[in-house]
Amino acid sequence: CHGKIILTLSKYKMTKITFITFGKIKSEPIKELIEYYLMLLGKYSKTEYRVLKDVDGRKVEASDLNSSFRDLGYTIAVSEQGTDFTTEGFKFFVDKRFRYENNITFIFGNAFGLDQEFLQKCDYSIALSKLTFTHELAIVLMIEQLYRVLNITSGGSYHK
Repeated sequence: CHGKIILTLSKYKMTKITFITFGKIKSEPIKELIEYYLMLLGKYSKTEYRVLKDVDGRKVEASDLNSSFRDLGYTIAVSEQGTDFTTEGFKFFVDKRFRYENNITFIFGNAFGLDQEFLQKCDYSIALSKLTFTHELAIVLMIEQLYRVLNITSGGSYHK
């Protein structure tokens, strides 16, 4: 059992997780939480956090990403229209993706969300909740949930 955990963690270290968001985070406490959870997540995977220029509307946002879409690996849009998961279901999803993908990119739209056409190009779409969150808080929640499921998979006690 212990050997399996080590094997699983070493596989995760090979997977790079990128978070792409639009517009700078204005709230200092939110910035600190993002940095904190990225640091924790870094124990399990390589991470990158990219901030693209904020724009008005969805179409321009999508076109900014389209130019580099092929380089993003397995793309997951974080959208209110996406699939809802329980923590256990999300753990299973992440474990499966990490076994088969070298690069996983989570894309957050701005306050207007992501363009429908762009959403269809993504490999998958995840909803954090049926509740509405600010763009900034959604980023924190997604990074925290990824840390949570990777910690669970590794036998950690964060979730208890």
